[in-house]
Amino acid sequence: MARKAFSFLFFVYSFVSLTAASITGAQSKYPETIAALQVAYVNEMQAHLNYLAYAQKAKSENYPNIAYLFSSFAASEWTHARNFKKVLLDLGVQVKETPKLEVKVSSTKGNLRSGIDFEISDIDERYPQFLEKIKPEKHEGAIRSMI
Repeated sequence: MARKAFSFLFFVYSFVSLTAASITGAQSKYPETIAALQVAYVNEMQAHLNYLAYAQKAKSENYPNIAYLFSSFAASEWTHARNFKKVLLDLGVQVKETPKLEVKVSSTKGNLRSGIDFEISDIDERYPQFLEKIKPEKHEGAIRSMI
């Protein structure tokens, strides 16, 4: 009986040790990928909060269709953040809740301009830079999530 218990405990210890080693290995094998995903996750969560606030402002200014547009953008940004979080978790990285950053809300017209500027910056600058950093590490899930 003691031998079976020892064998079982040894198996559990080995499994936990191997899992911990593979997580540590993944984290050391993909440092740029993890760093880029963490930044992208926070950016997407912030964009999600921004668009939710912009939707409220548009609704209060009696622009229901623009409010709906901002709500759709918020949902899209949340989906992107969820995808980045999933890849991070798959790499064994604990994802902490993002700090609630201040959302600057102006008029609906100003919020539309802010949203456009943010999205263009993502398309033209941020994501191409992320991809350039992570491609050499060849983590397909991360690359797919950034495209």
